[in-house]
Amino acid sequence: MLKFPVTFLLAFGAWIFFTATLDIQELVAGVIVSLVIAYIAKDFIFHEKPSKALNPVRWARFVAYFFVWLYLEIVANLDVAYRVATGRINPAIVKVPTKFRSDIGKSLLGNSITLTPGTLTIKAGDNLFVHWIAYNKKKRVGKLFERFGLGVTE
Repeated sequence: MLKFPVTFLLAFGAWIFFTATLDIQELVAGVIVSLVIAYIAKDFIFHEKPSKALNPVRWARFVAYFFVWLYLEIVANLDVAYRVATGRINPAIVKVPTKFRSDIGKSLLGNSITLTPGTLTIKAGDNLFVHWIAYNKKKRVGKLFERFGLGVTE
């Protein structure tokens, strides 16, 4: 019952924050856009039980996941810069099995891999298919993301 108004207020608050103005035209546009977003997204935002989403242990795991993601981003940027400078690439499309059962977990893993330079998630399902600029049989793409992400989403 409160899904729509809460989603509207979140969307409108984000609109005001990102536009950083209280001009009447911006506010009217923000109300219209926020109403549309609230209508479409209300069931997505409130899909899970609140107790699961508000669990402080999950938030702590998310913070840990963020730092793992940040570290891997830095390493991947340096690796891609090295490969561009030297021309040492070995592109491949790799099948990545995943332990995630939920769609949000698979989405988190796929998006984290895609945001990492040198990789691109092509298809997500029970397994992910990832284009990798530097294929290496010994390394498994997304292993740390999955290890830390399971505590956040599952």
